[in-house]
Amino acid sequence: MLFYYRNAKPSDLFFVDIGANDGVSLSNTYALDGVWGGGILIEADSKVFASLQKNRQNPKVSYYNIALFNQDKTIKFLQIQGYAQMLSGILDEYDPRHLERIEHEIAEFGGSYEIIEMQSMRFSTLMRNHPHIRRIDYMSIDVEGGEMKILESLDFENFDIGLLGIENNYKDFVIPKFLKSKGYKKIFRLGCDEFYAKR
Repeated sequence: MLFYYRNAKPSDLFFVDIGANDGVSLSNTYALDGVWGGGILIEADSKVFASLQKNRQNPKVSYYNIALFNQDKTIKFLQIQGYAQMLSGILDEYDPRHLERIEHEIAEFGGSYEIIEMQSMRFSTLMRNHPHIRRIDYMSIDVEGGEMKILESLDFENFDIGLLGIENNYKDFVIPKFLKSKGYKKIFRLGCDEFYAKR
């Protein structure tokens, strides 16, 4: 992201990190903190949210302990403890292969999980708290299976999103097809993450 926006004034740039976890581990926005002008960090897992706030203390950043989704409703969230914690997510959105991976990692490395009910929220609902934000220079979405639901709920007419980083564990063709229809092209893939820029 720093390279992509190398000719921009960093203090003018804004990020949104959906599925920020503890703010440090495998973070796509950690390097932007204190460099860019501000951002929003969103994490559904209440057990790591306190670590996120502690690790990413910044008066120009807002923090939300909420599950982003395509509806404002109560959802079932698989909250994992232990080695596989970063695989926590909305239960109904998991790819079956991801559930198998979770079971395997808990069996091999230990840990546990519980299914909890929590409130989900559309991105547009959350952004009512930030009516002045219309330009988002970088948005990272890493929510263990619910990425497409979030993308479908984004108001691309109301929000100008320059660069998108999307976790796509199983190379789902629906994500690039959808983003192409919104005027984005895939510029590279790094691990499980795909990066899309406006054409």
